[in-house]
Amino acid sequence: MTDAVAILRRLLLDDAGVTDLVANRVYASEIPATIIKPTEAQTMPMKLVNVAAAGGQDKRDSSLVIRPRLLVWSCGESYHEAGRVDRAVFEVLDALQRRIVDGVLAHSALTGYPTTVKDAETGWPGQQRTVTLILSEEEV
Repeated sequence: MTDAVAILRRLLLDDAGVTDLVANRVYASEIPATIIKPTEAQTMPMKLVNVAAAGGQDKRDSSLVIRPRLLVWSCGESYHEAGRVDRAVFEVLDALQRRIVDGVLAHSALTGYPTTVKDAETGWPGQQRTVTLILSEEEV
């Protein structure tokens, strides 16, 4: 079974434009409690990306290609900074063309438009977008 969340996380961590902004803070499905419930010294939002499954995927019976839908939340110290993170994520996805990631061929990505959101738990500003990855189901 192909782990689309892990593949997108790897794509983002491999990109200097993303890591220049968020360092290694690209999370899969859940942001660690040490980040969302910070100590008194860390009460401000920080730049990060969280990738989660958005539910559902398009798979045709005769196709070896899957199209999992993911949700990408980009956070920053302000909505402007969250937008900078989201733009870096978009540039990675927009440039994706037939790349092997963790043994799986990632053909391309389709991205939705970003939506400005505030995280319900932390109150941190962010932008969120849906992403459909087009992947080969068989490992290469």
